[in-house]
Amino acid sequence: MKGIQVLFCIMVLCLFLPLTAYAEEIVSRKEPLDIIFVIDCSGSMKTNDPSKMGLNMVQAFVDSVLAEDVRIGYVAYNHDIYSFSAPESVAGAERREALKEEIGAITYSGDTDIGLGLSYAYELLPKENYARQMMVLISDGETDLPAGNQRTQEQSARELDQCVLRCREEDIPIYTVAFGQYDGNTA
Repeated sequence: MKGIQVLFCIMVLCLFLPLTAYAEEIVSRKEPLDIIFVIDCSGSMKTNDPSKMGLNMVQAFVDSVLAEDVRIGYVAYNHDIYSFSAPESVAGAERREALKEEIGAITYSGDTDIGLGLSYAYELLPKENYARQMMVLISDGETDLPAGNQRTQEQSARELDQCVLRCREEDIPIYTVAFGQYDGNTA
């Protein structure tokens, strides 16, 4: 009986005492992100990625990103810069399809200059940026430049080291996706 009296008192108080409630909408705020793929399109990739799995992987990633706050770009390199696109939103179907088409048109030929490819990609990242930035290096190996080339392997190695240092200082991670046989060189 006492429980019924307490319940009745609570009901009466609720009816006669006005209660003010406030609600606040909580909106998830995702951190903007710039991703640039650095794609080795040298001739050795013909052997180490004959089905172009690396290129297909990048195209699949482009297809999966629909958010406007994620921007995607790429640099395809061999001993030169083959093609590139600075990071931009692929939220619209037209731009997404155009980027996938550009990536699909990449062919494998030439030698390898990783320092050139990575530093070119770094330069494409916006400098005054509010977004988190990252690079994804897709390659089958090390720099391999023939004798008599305009650039030397030492120049490429120096440029690679400088780029990695800048990325470390600016908290820009560089992820790697390796194709081919592992030769024990983790550098």
